[in-house]
Amino acid sequence: MKLRTNIFLIGFSGSGKSTVGKLLAKKLSCTFADIDKLIESKARKTIPDIFKSDGEKAFRKLESAAVKNLLAKKTQAKPKVIALGGGAFQSRATRLLLAENGISVWLKCSISEIYERLRKHSDRPKLTGKKESSSAIGQKQTIRKLMLKRKDNYARADVRVITSDKTASRVALEIILKLRKINASS
Repeated sequence: MKLRTNIFLIGFSGSGKSTVGKLLAKKLSCTFADIDKLIESKARKTIPDIFKSDGEKAFRKLESAAVKNLLAKKTQAKPKVIALGGGAFQSRATRLLLAENGISVWLKCSISEIYERLRKHSDRPKLTGKKESSSAIGQKQTIRKLMLKRKDNYARADVRVITSDKTASRVALEIILKLRKINASS
């Protein structure tokens, strides 16, 4: 299958956006971009450091600018698979930008699986540094609260794929099958 438009992977931290994105881009013979990695490279700071020193609002501005810059590049003539940060789709402006430039795919994952995937990582700014996030129950509650807060916006995605209990390869294949259906109907 030849990719005709950008594919934007959205979803909660730990849902598989970066891992699936790399596999999906390889299967579609296109390039992959990870917005968080682009931000870290440009800012010369890690995402947690940006959150700590500049705050979430400043990070979201960097995130929006990174998406705009990536889409404005001359290499944009070739479609890409692009992984966005877990909160990027909460911005109305970002959602509109994505809608104008491709198809959004929500990688939906269960709270318990996200917890298992993230529990060994200390680099998730929304899950660290809070007193209630220091225990397993606290982290699961933090994940649950954030997921509920973001769920309605995630649900606006063009495509939805469940990632719980699936390999990244299986998820990439499911995305391709759904994209084929969209291409066939247009």
